[in-house]
This record gives sequence, C-alpha cells and structure tokens, in this order.
Amino acid sequence: SGEAGIYYGIGASHGWDSGTTVFGGVGYYDLNDVYVSPDGYVDWNLGVSQGFGPVELSLTYFDTDEDGNELFGDIAGNRAVAAAKVSF
Repeated sequence: SGEAGIYYGIGASHGWDSGTTVFGGVGYYDLNDVYVSPDGYVDWNLGVSQGFGPVELSLTYFDTDEDGNELFGDIAGNRAVAAAKVSF
C-alpha cells in the first residue's frame, strides 16, 4: 500500500547488585493506514537476565494479542527465547 505503520512502546527494567535483571515491555503497532482490519496489534515481553562476569544469560517470553495472530498467523505466536551474550 506504500503506507507505513507507527509503533508505540514502553519498557522497564530493574537490576540488582547480584547481576540479576528483570525487564519487560508492551507496545502497540498502529497499522491503520496499512491494513483494513485489524488495524493494529499489541505485543509484549517479560524476561530475566543474569550476569556471570563477562557472560550474560537471559530468558524472555514474547507474545501478541489475537489481532497480531490474525494478521501474521503462527509467526506472531507466543514464544520463549534463551540467549547468551559475551562482552569483551
């Protein structure tokens, strides 16, 4: 359609001296000018990470509302993602 969507999002995190951090976020993708129906969807995530010196391990859960599932099918479904990061 040549039109663009607009994404609105907010996130927060809190860390402790132990190296543990919890984080999360929620957003809305406004596709009103792109798709007729549905015209947008909500996504959210919640996670935890733990640092071990230069290594950080994290586990994050992602999901969308039913409108996201209607627009994109299984690709918009819920999922958990484990990640490892090494800083040097």
